[in-house]
Amino acid sequence: MISAYNISVSRGGKHILSAVDFKMQPGRLSVVLGPNGAGKSTLLKVLTGVEQPDQGEVRMGERPHDCFDANEMARQRAVLAQETPLTFDFSVEEVVMLGRIPHLSGWESDQDRQAVDRALNFVEMDALRHRRYPTLSGGEKQRVQLARVLAQLDQIGRKHPSDEPAWLFLDEPTSALDLRHQHVVLYLVRRLSREQGIGVCAVLHDLNLAMRYADHVVLLSGGKVAAEGLPADALTAGVIGDVYGVQAEVLNSEIHPYPLIHVLNHQNQPKHVHS
Repeated sequence: MISAYNISVSRGGKHILSAVDFKMQPGRLSVVLGPNGAGKSTLLKVLTGVEQPDQGEVRMGERPHDCFDANEMARQRAVLAQETPLTFDFSVEEVVMLGRIPHLSGWESDQDRQAVDRALNFVEMDALRHRRYPTLSGGEKQRVQLARVLAQLDQIGRKHPSDEPAWLFLDEPTSALDLRHQHVVLYLVRRLSREQGIGVCAVLHDLNLAMRYADHVVLLSGGKVAAEGLPADALTAGVIGDVYGVQAEVLNSEIHPYPLIHVLNHQNQPKHVHS
């Protein structure tokens, strides 16, 4: 388990996170939600060890982050940032192979190449493995970067998951994807978490995607936890209204296996006008 206790972060006298507790479990897709400026990306940086909190502690298993060296940390947890600038004229395959750097002890091995093959197949990019990365669309680049972090963890298709849990962090992984691939990516990472026991944490903006795919949600507002729990329990119309400043309804139907969130209007819009 990854556990964060009493996490507080301030910048320039402004509280970004205030006394946030968070637990991430193997085999579960946790989604962090909240308006712009709520502290989502900062929380992800603290959880992954990229940023140190002013107060509080993060533990991976029984050990604090500062007990891991960089390579050991990278073999157990992988992070897909919002943007991963890369201008070198690498092939898709070469970009994904970068995920194997924490495992390399010299030249690439068969195990490294197999991890890359599995990751490319998993994100449906195998047919483009020889394309030059700079020529790809934004959505294709995002899927290649996802394959890179999956190759780093190398948990795809394992019959016997590692004794050490693996952790995957995704900061707005659907932002550059079209409608189909938004669902493809979240379906795949949720399947990966359930079948291979990987703990996944994703920052999302779309409440309906969270309602459909998340096992657990944490809703931030003003750097504090406004709600958490099962999506259908945490994302109520009242909570959504308080956090986002909108009038919303949560629709339940026998046709859909999960509730749908429908925004009726926002605070600056007349109530008789529907969006």
